[in-house]
Amino acid sequence: MVDIFSQVFTVSQQAFIDYANSEQGKISLYNKSPIVSPSYEPINTTFPYITIEEKSNIFAQKELGGNEKFSLIMYEINIYDNSIYHISVCRNLANVCNETLSRRFGFKRIFQEPMFNVADSTIYRILQRYNGYIDNQTGIIYNNIK
Repeated sequence: MVDIFSQVFTVSQQAFIDYANSEQGKISLYNKSPIVSPSYEPINTTFPYITIEEKSNIFAQKELGGNEKFSLIMYEINIYDNSIYHISVCRNLANVCNETLSRRFGFKRIFQEPMFNVADSTIYRILQRYNGYIDNQTGIIYNNIK
């Protein structure tokens, strides 16, 4: 099994910070900086708020010797905002996430949808899921394996 969560989290967190500090980010996020967390904390009152979680890391293919060759990894990202511009803020941050996970890491976005926030309907939420096959020896991520 390969574990790249800390790398995915750190690189993604930095991408959000860099975007928030850019001229475009300052305008599109209305001078707010997102809080990025590895899991949802319902007591959080600072927005925009982003969670990045590894949802699965499963055996996908083995080598002749029986060692795991590939693992299938899935990440789930939740983006929350409660401002009057919540839709555009969440969509801009979703684009940053997509750029980071798809282009930088090679993951494939398999799901993106606005979700009703049961806990507080004043908070807008976009849910994204990404997956990819990772070569356990090289760390290279593929959209599929043959």
